[in-house]
Parts: sequence; C-alpha cells; structure tokens
Amino acid sequence: MALPRTAPGRLGEIRFFAEATPGATITTPSTYWAGSYKKVRAWDFAAQLKKLSETDPAMQTSPFIDPAPIMLGKGGSASFKCHLTGLSPSYASGTATLIDDLGLILVNAMGGEDLNTSGSVGVASGVGATAAMITTAGTAAGLTAGSAVRVGTEMRRIVSISSENVTLDMDLTSAPASTTAVAASASYYLDESALVDLSDSGHDTLAVLFRGYDSEDQWQMRGVFPTIELSDLGASKPPKLEVTCNILDWELVSSVAVGAAFTEQNPTAQVNSGLYLNVQSTTESSRTKTINAIHTKNLSIKLGLKATPLESPTGQQGVVGHMVLGDSSTELEFETTYDSQWNVWYEAGTPLYAGYQLGTSVLITFPMLYISETPERAGAGMTSIKVKLKATNGPTTTTELTRSRVAIHRFPVA
Repeated sequence: MALPRTAPGRLGEIRFFAEATPGATITTPSTYWAGSYKKVRAWDFAAQLKKLSETDPAMQTSPFIDPAPIMLGKGGSASFKCHLTGLSPSYASGTATLIDDLGLILVNAMGGEDLNTSGSVGVASGVGATAAMITTAGTAAGLTAGSAVRVGTEMRRIVSISSENVTLDMDLTSAPASTTAVAASASYYLDESALVDLSDSGHDTLAVLFRGYDSEDQWQMRGVFPTIELSDLGASKPPKLEVTCNILDWELVSSVAVGAAFTEQNPTAQVNSGLYLNVQSTTESSRTKTINAIHTKNLSIKLGLKATPLESPTGQQGVVGHMVLGDSSTELEFETTYDSQWNVWYEAGTPLYAGYQLGTSVLITFPMLYISETPERAGAGMTSIKVKLKATNGPTTTTELTRSRVAIHRFPVA
C-alpha cells in the first residue's frame, strides 16, 4: 500500500478505438492504448463498474457468521462529460468533412453519419426556402438532403436539392451574394437499423479508456455502446455532451501512462444564435418558410436515446450487446414570451419544424415536432410561457437522414 497522494479526480481524457470484434480481449493495454486512437478531454467521470457478488447462505454456519460473498460476473457502466464542438477550421471550399475524434462517439451513439463538401453561392441566388439558394457548379453535388449548411453566420437544414438549386427549411435573412461560402456539415442522425440490429454493419462498438491523472485511475472498457444527452444549451454557455458507456466488459489497468494536456477544438460560444421554428406540413414543400426566430431562455433538448442490454448466458458477462428500442421520446422544451399562438398550435395538433443554432459551428434540427401538452404560463415580472414539444419522423422518408427526428450538424469553426 503506497503512501497517500493526490491528483485531480474524475477528470482526464477518454481514448477510444472502433472494435473489430465487440468486447475483444486487450492483451497488453500499455501497447494497445499507445496506438493511433481517438480522444476527447473529459470530466465528471463516474465509474459505476462493478464486480457483481452474492452472499453464500450455505456458509453461514452460525447466526453470527457473515460469510464472504460469491464472486459473479462484471457489469455496470461509466459516464463522463465533454464539450460539443465544431469541426476543424481547415475544411474550406471544395474540401470534404471527415470523421474526427468526437464524431466517432456521435456516429456510434446515433447510428448515422453524413459527411458533405463545402462550396459557394452562385449568381442571383434566392433566400433559400421561398426561393432556392443557387450554388456554383459542383457545390450541390457535395451536399445531401437532410444535412445542413452555414451561409455567412446562419445555419439551415437542407430540404431538397435539384441541380444547383438547394432548398432550405427556412429563409435566410437575405439573399446571399455570389461567391459567398457555403460551409458543409458533418451530420449525425438516427439510423434505425444501426440502433436496433446488432448485426447491422452500422452497429459498432468501442474500446474505451479513461486515462486519469493518477497512475491508478485508468479504467478500460470493452464492447462499449455509447449513449448521449445534451446539456448547457442556454445563452452564454458552452454546450456539452453527457456520454454513458454501456459495456460488455471492463478492467482497472495500471500500465498506461497518466493523462496529459492536449489541444482540441474550443467549444462553440453560445452567443448571437438561437432557435428558429415554424409550421411544417405532411410534405416539406408546403411548410411555412419565412423566418420565425424564437426568443428563448431555459432551453433544453432531450435526445431520449436509452440503451437496453440484450441479455443471454452465451453473451459476454451475460450480455450480447445493447440496442436503442425507441421507448423514449426526443423532446424540445423552452420558455419564451407569452403568445396565444402556442395554445392554438397545441389544440390543433399543428406539426412544426425547428432548428437550434449554437454559435457558428453546431446546429440541431427537428424536421417535425408537436406541442405535447398545454403550454404553461410562467415567469415573474414578464408574462412568459413554457412550451414542451416532442419530435417525430420527418415528412420526407427517402433516406434515414431525411426521416430522422433529430440531427446534430457540426461545421468548421468560422
């Protein structure tokens, strides 16, 4: 037993690899984790990793004996927080976005990823929705319906593409000038097959290491299926991801070097951005397209991606894998100034669509939502209202991306 020592607790870095075989044994951790890995800075790491046990009643030979437990399998999970960041600023016009470190977590948690190529605006462009945005030759070919673009400082979801005409979900504030940059996104969306079918090619698992700042604070997890939630989305806050590692197996290791400071993208500043929302229809073409910015506070988004273990004695530690079965909702909730229109929309069951822009490098979109309960009067000193909405599949079901009830779009840092 060593003498007492101190190190920063519950923070360090997360390293992760895509596994070839879910839960594969790691023979030499010090060598394995010295390879070419993805990583993010992390904090509030909680290792709820357990060696399960049960008291042996057969060993209680007298009323005062408390026998040692029988050791069973391993179980539990681990969680941490990290920043929700944009992409590298190096993705200029004509450059395709690539999967980066944070992207590997997002694609495993949501199932789908779409990587687009940036371009520029052509001559005599429209404002995007009531009239399509016209791009230069070749730009539209690098974009995908259901993904998103940033034009100037404004971000919008792409509804459809025809030749060089790119139709957005809501108008830009003005028609962009010729040669204005059209920044493409890396989009992460719900791919149903990847989330519910363990044999689907898109259902991958990760080997994960929490590399703390103490030599004995190194936790290795295998067969990890991550789930994510969003937090700190309000004004003047850096947005964050709360990640849960659902595991097949784990080890406490001591042969890996302690964590060290490294550089990653700065979190996007939640300033001069926010929520846009308007009326959707059963078809994208008949939605209300004009600008409708919503002044909000206390905004929250719940993705509702709950992982369920598939238990079987033949599985690793009795678990074959984890899947998301859609037994929870994706929800958007915010407080805004009072307007009776929210009650009208609720009582009519009016479908809506929305996008929430965080700074200039992240956009979260919902192709169709409904107000889920009577809007609640709130606030002191100013009449306001709390609005709760639930997201559902989009009206265009051509691809998993256009259908996905929520998508996270990340852009090159401006």
